[in-house]
Amino acid sequence: MPLRPSSDLLADLSADLKALKRALAGGRRDFTGLRLGDLDGVALDLGDCDLKGGCFREGRFGHARLAGAKVEGACFQQALLWGADLSFALLQGALLQGSDLRGACLYSANMEGADLRDADLSGCDLRDTDLRDAMLDGTLLHKALLP
Repeated sequence: MPLRPSSDLLADLSADLKALKRALAGGRRDFTGLRLGDLDGVALDLGDCDLKGGCFREGRFGHARLAGAKVEGACFQQALLWGADLSFALLQGALLQGSDLRGACLYSANMEGADLRDADLSGCDLRDTDLRDAMLDGTLLHKALLP
């Protein structure tokens, strides 16, 4: 069973991006429930991390690596995820309303039931992506590679 971050570690991480980077460098990958709103996560490598139930509202994740991340039920409302790699990510029920995902790689991601209302998915790679029951009202899909 993987080590779970203690509530003290989560509190430290919420206040300090450097603490998150140190935890990642130390091999930690379980960040269930982590809350880092308005995070400057540009080019951050969160690949294969467990971020379920976390909140990253208004975060900036341009060119971040989130491939294989587990983000079921996570909140990415108003987040900027341009050019991020989310391939094979578990995004079931993720709150991505109004998110900027332009050019993101969402290849084979599971986005079942995700809230993508008013999100910009222009130029995204959505091939083999599961969008069953996803909320897509107002979503921009210009030049997206569709499933």
